[in-house]
Amino acid sequence: MICLCLGLIFSPLNAAAQSITPDQSALKIARLAAVIPVMADQMGNYAELSTDLLGKWDIVPTGLVGENGLSVPWENGGIGAAPFGDDNALARLNLTNVPRGICVELGFLTLDQPRVVGFYINGTKLENMPITLGDFMIHMTESCTADPSMIDIIMR
Repeated sequence: MICLCLGLIFSPLNAAAQSITPDQSALKIARLAAVIPVMADQMGNYAELSTDLLGKWDIVPTGLVGENGLSVPWENGGIGAAPFGDDNALARLNLTNVPRGICVELGFLTLDQPRVVGFYINGTKLENMPITLGDFMIHMTESCTADPSMIDIIMR
């Protein structure tokens, strides 16, 4: 039992997954993009924002803010956020090179959120999700087939 607990505490996947939960980081960036679109560059990326500014907004955990702006806790990954739709009423969060384990966890954390209006994995929208947790996790594992995946989250 102690070994299992220590394994979860020191697991790199556990740390990475915790640093991208909706209430702590990436979805706040997408929400901010819809409110303040001029802050994102033409491609919707936040890499050009200064670390000081990101820190003042308190919108991302320390692990996502590097010397050159925004980073992600997985190899060769990226986060982009920008206004979405004709009237910019929605925000699009784009995550690239997402490892399979984080893909499954992101689906679990975000699909049931009231602000999320679309969740896409490699361009395919996830709809009609199973009701039971077991069926949901099986469905997410099957949906996150590519390793890595590209995820788009559209939100209000």
